Amino acid sequence: MSAFNVIGLNKKDSIIASRIYKRLRDKGKLIGYFDILVSAQAINRDSTLVTKDTDFLKVADEFNELKVALIT
Repeated sequence: MSAFNVIGLNKKDSIIASRIYKRLRDKGKLIGYFDILVSAQAINRDSTLVTKDTDFLKVADEFNELKVALIT
């Protein structure tokens, strides 16, 4: 039993991820594909993404819908 829930991808996650990818690529701020998918899931579910990875701030700068809480 895990302390975390595994969230599967759905069609809306994929659509949001493609928009994130295109905007970051066009602006020269591209991050890893898995980070893009995780960002899309957080946006789609109106969730706060808690992370140490500052790459997610690049997405948050472009998509106000993404809420990121950085931990140290």
